Amino acid sequence: MKQSNKTGTLPDGIYHIAVAYTDGGERITQYYVSQPCHLFTEKTNSGAIDVSFSGLSDEVFGKIEVVVVSFVNGQLTATRLGEFDANTSFLNITTVPATAERVDISSVVRNDIVYDKSDGIYK
Repeated sequence: MKQSNKTGTLPDGIYHIAVAYTDGGERITQYYVSQPCHLFTEKTNSGAIDVSFSGLSDEVFGKIEVVVVSFVNGQLTATRLGEFDANTSFLNITTVPATAERVDISSVVRNDIVYDKSDGIYK
């Protein structure tokens, strides 16, 4: 993920992309959250982000949900950008619609993985 050289209306701030597999419109995995991308433009105070996806598989689940997590002007928000094919390799995010669904930030960062088996316990 990096700042795009294309124009956009994303305000300057810090952005993450969260991705989860979906099935029938329902999220069925936890979110994978990207490293941060710092968006800063001197002239317009807004821009766009390029996101490259790798390692996604469409063998089991055909869709992914993409959430934009932003920290702008001291406000942390998570907004659902949409559902995309799991074989998507690139997105150019120029805006997050004001009408887009907000996502509870705790559901993005929560880790509910329960391990029911281990090869051993080590000190």
